[in-house]
Amino acid sequence: MSGVREEVATWRRDMIRSTGLAPATVDRYVGDADRFVTWLEGQDAGATAADVTAQDARDYRAALLRAGRAPATINRALISLALFLDAADRAGDNPFRKIDRIDVVAGAPRAVAQVDWLAVRRAAVRRVPRDHGLALALVCLLRYAGPRVGEVAALQLPDARISARRGTLVIRQGKGLKHREVPLVLEAREPLQDYLAHRRALAARWARQAQAYDEPAPAWASWPDGHLFLGQRGPLGVRGIRQIVGKLGHAARGPLH
Repeated sequence: MSGVREEVATWRRDMIRSTGLAPATVDRYVGDADRFVTWLEGQDAGATAADVTAQDARDYRAALLRAGRAPATINRALISLALFLDAADRAGDNPFRKIDRIDVVAGAPRAVAQVDWLAVRRAAVRRVPRDHGLALALVCLLRYAGPRVGEVAALQLPDARISARRGTLVIRQGKGLKHREVPLVLEAREPLQDYLAHRRALAARWARQAQAYDEPAPAWASWPDGHLFLGQRGPLGVRGIRQIVGKLGHAARGPLH
């Protein structure tokens, strides 16, 4: 048995005797260490824990990546090896505590299935007599232009540039405060154009109410420079948008996130 394998065996006995770890946990740690030892013996048959370098740690991480191991598996192995070298009196200069873990990238959000989307759209259409197309414009914009809910809540009227044949949505408060322009396809433009007719009427209504009280109309209600989406009491915020979308999803009896 090579020197480093003897050290792994000693580590295993110590964990069983004094750590109180579950046997399955001990087996996972030791399995990770055994696989590293097999690799290390291919580099230096007589190596011990004291001989493991920072370059060895980086090279082993790269070997696991080339072998197609999942990021979570690689990171668990790096943690196991850091614990092993700590136990082998390398706590002060442990190379496995000095290398970066593999970033785990979250999966893309699951798209709403076409059948579910059509049910949601029908639910929004049924609300048009009550909300004048607000819900329909919102969900079509989210579906076909892809802005974040917070970005939709921040939209102003000039940010929706629509003509007969084309349209653009201007995101001025995007992630990282980055400005971007998103093309609006017909499926997003038409519901938004219908809602904008109501939005213009809302501006006139707020102006009449303000005049009745001899006060200035709120800037967020004005036309053509006010807030794009308005609720009953003012600008529609993130919470209000989520409530509308959630109610549509419930009415459609389908998942909508």
